[in-house]
Amino acid sequence: IIYIVNEKENIPYFVLVDSKGKKIYLSKLNGNITKQIGNGREGDVDGFANNAEFCHPFDVVSNENFLYISDTCNDSIKSVNLNTLEVKTILTVEKPLALSVLNNNLLISTATQTPLLKYNLESKNLEEVSCDVCSDDIINFSN
Repeated sequence: IIYIVNEKENIPYFVLVDSKGKKIYLSKLNGNITKQIGNGREGDVDGFANNAEFCHPFDVVSNENFLYISDTCNDSIKSVNLNTLEVKTILTVEKPLALSVLNNNLLISTATQTPLLKYNLESKNLEEVSCDVCSDDIINFSN
């Protein structure tokens, strides 16, 4: 579950991933589900809101007015425009799992033995990242 504010509507939402049901839900803070992304059928289909299909949405993060979803069984990262609810596959990555956003970079961990991946949301450049854990438990990311 993550907390976002839709810039267009200026309304706060919780975003919930239903991996088993193959859907993403946007819920108002009172718990009422107001938007659904994905039709619940297993597949790999881009499109608007209820036309999109996921296989196993695993994690979701937000950056500006977009959600980014790791769809593990489809080996893909999908974006959702929060203004239009359009779902697009933006990247193919083998077995993506956890996501994080740092300085306009999407950080991606995978179920494979590969190192952490960094996808620049502006340049669309994908690269492997080395991680060094400092003694202060701060993670430094470098190329």
